[in-house]
Amino acid sequence: HVASSPLAGAVELRDWTNPGAVATVSAAFRRELLQRGYGRTVERLMDEVSSDLSRRDERRMHQLVDLGCDYDAQPSLRPCDFIRFVERTRVSNTSADHVRVMTIHKAKGLQFDIVVLPELDQNLIGRPPSSAWDSPQPADPPDRICVWRNRKLQQALPQKWRSVFDATRRRLVEESVSLLYVALTRAIHTVHMIVAPPAENEKQFPKTAAGLIRAALDLTTPPAPETSVAISGRADWFKQLEPADRPGCVVRGNAAEQPQKPVRLAPMPDERRRGLRRSVPSTAKKRKACSLSPATPECSVAAIYGTMIHRWFEQITWLDEGIPTDDEFRDTLLNPAVNRLDIDAVLAEFHQAIESNAIRALLSRSYYAADNPAKLPASLRQLAQPALTTCNERPFVVRLDGEIVQGTVDRLVMISDGDRLVGADIIDFKTDQIGDENSLRQKQEDYGTQLRLYHRAAASMFGLADQDITTRLVLTRPGVVLDVNE
Repeated sequence: HVASSPLAGAVELRDWTNPGAVATVSAAFRRELLQRGYGRTVERLMDEVSSDLSRRDERRMHQLVDLGCDYDAQPSLRPCDFIRFVERTRVSNTSADHVRVMTIHKAKGLQFDIVVLPELDQNLIGRPPSSAWDSPQPADPPDRICVWRNRKLQQALPQKWRSVFDATRRRLVEESVSLLYVALTRAIHTVHMIVAPPAENEKQFPKTAAGLIRAALDLTTPPAPETSVAISGRADWFKQLEPADRPGCVVRGNAAEQPQKPVRLAPMPDERRRGLRRSVPSTAKKRKACSLSPATPECSVAAIYGTMIHRWFEQITWLDEGIPTDDEFRDTLLNPAVNRLDIDAVLAEFHQAIESNAIRALLSRSYYAADNPAKLPASLRQLAQPALTTCNERPFVVRLDGEIVQGTVDRLVMISDGDRLVGADIIDFKTDQIGDENSLRQKQEDYGTQLRLYHRAAASMFGLADQDITTRLVLTRPGVVLDVNE
């Protein structure tokens, strides 16, 4: 599990049994992926766990960073899409070793200074396949197929079926020759081909890669063992290289001691790394939230207070169905930074807020009952018994006006008529200090832009009409609920 791995510190997850902590880490990680992109996020994780990586792990992590950067060119809002992209993409397991042993298939797409081919005496057809088949054109589906049989039984078949076996053998030989071509073209400087001496009773070239090469070089006279029968190019190519280009060479001096720094492009003004521009509705009012996970940078007292209140509202489904105990509320606070505040005093203010008439009514099922129709959207007032579903800290990512808008709704009440979603009530909690009536109206105006974006996001996500969505601003300290609608 992530919590018991080196990544625990990198993602600030210590207690995987705490649903609140897991949700906070998940939301923060998704936010980083959206704002920084997959390449930079994976690179940060690699740096965090670098001390725990083996040489092979480090090479593979660098390859994962490269895949993340490639993926950033094709934006997707789902991390599972990136996982599938990684699973489908073949990447060579590169090695720092000077000598590597691999099959020809695994060498595809790679290059080496020297390639040695020691096993060229395999039959070009290889093991007999399970079936023979043929088709009118190479890309067409088979029109004839038959279980594979030996040559003696093939001769007993009609000509149209013998031709199917001939076509299958031809394809197998062509595939083997293509594979030999791959092997011969992997070398930058030299290819060494090792073939076994011919048998004493050999009458024709064997049907192997070695036989094909001997036939191409017209080596009709059996060569003696341990001799080079054909040489093309310079065998001493490495002597022509500068010392720094020679495999395994180390150059002394300033050039080697001062490696070049990687080129880093200047960041974009909005921190965007890929795809469409992104915006966060809550930036309409600049107050930064503070994570309550154990390992969190220093936060302001106001940010800690606001996050504590939000965390406790998150634990409430409906007040008329009961709320957690004070000890359970305290257990949701994992960050030692909360000790900068008097937790009991903050908890008392929270209880005072939920006991206020307006907030207690809003967080009760009866608020949406048929005998209280003014609280429902106009189009829903005829519902006798609306079905209610609450989603606390509901994240969203939608595309609006050519940009990606992401955020989190503090409380979303979804209203259904049977199985059909027909309305939504968006509720946003704020812990600002309120002075007089003018201050109250100013807060409503300040947060109006944010809540109207929430309104549009809900309409886009759920396919609801504007009149079927209401948005409410809850000011917890004075215990006031304000309607902020389009």
